[in-house]
Amino acid sequence: MGEIILSKLEELSEAPRRVLLDASGLESATLEGTSILNQLPERFPNSKFAICSVPTGIEISVKGENKISVFSDRDSAKLHLTANSKGKVSSFVENVLVHCPVCFHLLKIRISGNYGCPVCHSKFFVTKDWRTSAFERLL
Repeated sequence: MGEIILSKLEELSEAPRRVLLDASGLESATLEGTSILNQLPERFPNSKFAICSVPTGIEISVKGENKISVFSDRDSAKLHLTANSKGKVSSFVENVLVHCPVCFHLLKIRISGNYGCPVCHSKFFVTKDWRTSAFERLL
């Protein structure tokens, strides 16, 4: 788990990012994977991380000075990531990265809506909470 996340984050530019790690599909966590998670804030100091929906029975202990916050639900984690230091919620003015639901190509978007993948030419929809749907939304 940790190595996959690290390799995906290294593909990104050095620009600060907000990264939400949804652990709902996680079946197990190794010590090595947790160790890599603990290193993310140090390797990407300008980015902000949060983990949500860790299944019962899986222990992900994140520690350190710049530890990653763990939340029971996705909405709490998103609120944490989007909160400014002044306490207000900001909108995403920077590009958001999503994966094509068919070929998993990484794409930059700014707003929700219908999109077409330049690699596999599939059509898909991105919701306001940045989830992708393999179906194009009819307006």
